[in-house]
Amino acid sequence: LNLTHLPRHEYVPGVGLGVAKCPYDPADNSTAVWVTEGNPGGLEAVYAGTNAEFTKADPVIFRNDLFDFSTETNFVGSFDVGEYVLFFFRETAVEFMNCGKAVYSRVARVCKHDTGGKHILSQNWATYLKARLNCSIPGEFPFYFDEIPYTKCLETQVNSTQRSQRVQVTDSLVLRFAHLQWKIFRKLSQGDSRNKSHPLMDSAVRYEGDAPAFYKRDLVLTTLVVDKQFVDMLGDDITYTIFYAGTSNGDVYKIVQWAGGGSRVADVWQAAVAEAVRALALSRRLASLYLATDHRLRQLPLRLCAHRYDSCVRCVLDPYCGWDKEVGACRPYVPGLLHDATNSTPSICETSAPLKTVRAGYGQSVHLAAFGTTPAALKDQLVVWFHHSREKGRYKINFKCTQPSKTQEYRQVYSDWCHEFEKYKSAMKAWETRQMQCSKSLNASSQQNSMANEIVASLR
Repeated sequence: LNLTHLPRHEYVPGVGLGVAKCPYDPADNSTAVWVTEGNPGGLEAVYAGTNAEFTKADPVIFRNDLFDFSTETNFVGSFDVGEYVLFFFRETAVEFMNCGKAVYSRVARVCKHDTGGKHILSQNWATYLKARLNCSIPGEFPFYFDEIPYTKCLETQVNSTQRSQRVQVTDSLVLRFAHLQWKIFRKLSQGDSRNKSHPLMDSAVRYEGDAPAFYKRDLVLTTLVVDKQFVDMLGDDITYTIFYAGTSNGDVYKIVQWAGGGSRVADVWQAAVAEAVRALALSRRLASLYLATDHRLRQLPLRLCAHRYDSCVRCVLDPYCGWDKEVGACRPYVPGLLHDATNSTPSICETSAPLKTVRAGYGQSVHLAAFGTTPAALKDQLVVWFHHSREKGRYKINFKCTQPSKTQEYRQVYSDWCHEFEKYKSAMKAWETRQMQCSKSLNASSQQNSMANEIVASLR
């Protein structure tokens, strides 16, 4: 509905005023969700979190009535979850006031059937509660990330990006919160006066799993979308959660997480050069990812497979793809293809990888070509060199050495020829030595035989 042609103060029946629904400043952080079920009277309603004044001094959560919020609040996301509406935001921490100013990430909850209190909480939310989000890296002294910039809801999980900007450090991580973890919100009867003065819960909401799904230093994540991929492994079924995270430098990180909390980076795309990714959207019907920057809009297929991977090692790590060893190509996964997105079977590609024999003699060097830039999905992989006992010796390995030039190749061929010639001379010398030894043995044997014949003759 486009109302930009209307005068500022003209009222439109059925639309109403935009105060507390939309911010005055388009640069303000705000969120809204349309809730169709569970509201008083069975009516549909808009739940919005925004600033209600030009001065940004009146952040509110709005349905029909206003609720005064804390100061300096930045709303990030809102979701319709069962009988509740959840709001995600960051705000100045009131419990940290005595130790200086700090920003915490929060989740707030209101009940859909909330009609407000009868006396003290009249015209206010009676079921409003909020809690801190535990967004930290585990350890003896956990490091907290409290700059929540984006959230995305997927079935029974809420996924969020987090960043920390303390002491000039810009780090980012991706977390997943299960809906079961909202149980820390206490059960209060509607109209309980404690909700008005003490809405903050003591316990924090912890993310799912033992560690974040993704963490990287010196990276700013700007937006996030989430997809689910079910893989039929012929009896051992796996469901993957795939995060697509846009960054401030134009890259898109593809992160895969599976049951048990394991996760890793599956791929990194350079979607734009020196431009921040402003928005991401998924179309499961078209199997496409849509990306927007300040100057362009791009469509990327989710199942790149053959267009992205030309080797079994990289193909099997993608949750959407599998390696067809019969034709030696990467294809969208179907049962029967090689697939190991969890990296639990490192040797899965041994029979499918093309083998090339490279020979080097004693004292020679050999150049083994590899990726010009190691793909992000392989940076954490273990490189193992298998060799036999007959190849024992001292080896010197140089990383990122230059590829041999034509002159070097000529010298290598010449060196190989010289080496072969030396081997021939050594073999010839060894043969001559053996021949001389054999001749001496034959002469000695013939002499002994002649002496024996003389003795026998004299005895006769």
